[in-house]
This record gives sequence, C-alpha cells and structure tokens, in this order.
Amino acid sequence: MRQVQTQKEASPLGMVIGGIAGGVIGNQFGGGSGKALTTVAGAVAGGAIGNQVGKNNGGPDIVWQVTVKLDDGRYATVTQAADPQVRPGDYVQIRNNLVYRL
Repeated sequence: MRQVQTQKEASPLGMVIGGIAGGVIGNQFGGGSGKALTTVAGAVAGGAIGNQVGKNNGGPDIVWQVTVKLDDGRYATVTQAADPQVRPGDYVQIRNNLVYRL
C-alpha cells in the first residue's frame, strides 16, 4: 500500500468559463468577418487557458494504491482516493474498485 500523486483531471468548468471570457474579449476586436474570427479564436484560446488553470489549481491529487494478493495467487492493484485503512496481512474485499477490510 502506498500513496501516489496523480495529475488533476481536466477542468470542464475552467474550460467553459475561459472559453466564454475569451469569446467576449475576442469579440471586442476586428470588424465584419474578422470580428467572428477573433471571437472564435478568443474562445478557443480562453478555453485552453481555463482548462490548464483548472488542472493546476490546488496541486496534484493524492491517492492510495493498494496491491492485494487474491485467493488464487494473482495480484490486483486498486487505486482509490480514500485511505483504505488496511495494513499488510489484513484480509480485504474489493468491491466497486475499492478496498474494504473484512
């Protein structure tokens, strides 16, 4: 059993907010068909920036990686966010991709 750091997942909310803000800013520039182009470009750039900001916000996620020896001799590794509160040698059960002490 060990703790590992994982990269945060993409942030859909950050992407949406960034896209809207970028579109609004892009809409302020250009004229005619150029205005539409700058609006789209601003929305795409804002979405990408917002997504990255969301991923970087708060640092990496910490998860638990638990390797379990199964009754048939094979090994299974489960990664979960919650501390499984088990020790080496404990009998456990894996349900819904989570480890539970018996």
